[in-house]
Order: sequence, then C-alpha cells, then structure tokens
Amino acid sequence: MFETELHGLPREERLALARTASGETLAALCFDPEPAIVSAVLDNPHASLAFHWEQTGTQVRIDGVCERLSAEESDAYFASRPRGSQLGAWASPQSQPIDDRAVLTRRLAEIEARFEGRPVERPPFWGGYLLVPSRIEFWKDRESRLHERRLFERVSGGWRESMLAP
Repeated sequence: MFETELHGLPREERLALARTASGETLAALCFDPEPAIVSAVLDNPHASLAFHWEQTGTQVRIDGVCERLSAEESDAYFASRPRGSQLGAWASPQSQPIDDRAVLTRRLAEIEARFEGRPVERPPFWGGYLLVPSRIEFWKDRESRLHERRLFERVSGGWRESMLAP
C-alpha cells in the first residue's frame, strides 16, 4: 500500500514493489497519462508504505520522500518483470476509465503481435519511484492492547531507535 494526499485528502494505491540494486524500496508506476497517485506525488513527494500481516499480528510502516527513478533504473526493473506484466503495461491505460474488459483483451492481443519474437521494451510512460525512508515503524500485536511499537528515525550518520506507546 502506498499513501499520499490527493487534493488534500488521503489516498492509497496498491503497487508492485521491488528492491533496487542498493537495497532501497521502489514502487513501479505508470507516468503518463499520469494517474492521480503520480500527480499527488509530484505535488507532495512525502508518502508512506504499510505492510500488515494479520496472521502474525505484525505491521511495518515506512514514511519518506519519493524520488523518480532514472530511465536506466526503470529499464532494468521493467526487464526483470515477467513478459505478461511487460505486455500488460503497454495494454492497460492504468487507472483510466475503460468501456469493458474487452478493451484490455483487444489491446493485449495487439501488443502481443507487436512484440512477437522480440523483447518487450519499456513504455516511455512507465517507470518507478524510489521511497527514501525517513521513519520506519515496526508494530507487534500484544495482549490488552499494549502493542509493541519500535520506531527508527533517520538522523545524520544513521538511525535513532525509540519505543512508542500504543
């Protein structure tokens, strides 16, 4: 989940996440036509990622600032994706209204024919953002609502750890 604000209101999206070569978290997004989430990031680059595991009673929240990846970094990530996902990136006008599912099926068939027998190149409207973390919170469910919360905040030269009351 990726949170930011759109027109002053909270907004979340479910996104594909990956790691960069240096171990940083990136979110893969379509740039153009720019979905609302990309427009929101351009207006306010502060965002949050949240990962919740109900079965284990744990959660991780990462707050930070988004930076657009270079074309080279986006190319490398796109090339690592399954071919079907690459073709789907071309076929789907992400977050835009469509008449029905047949529009996607038809567009996918056209794209499959276009790239038949050759690698799928990254669409110019597709790329990623890097979330540079400033705060990371680990949350663990505990009895009597006395949850364990550990906060790591980026400070010059490293990270500062503290505990938060539930």
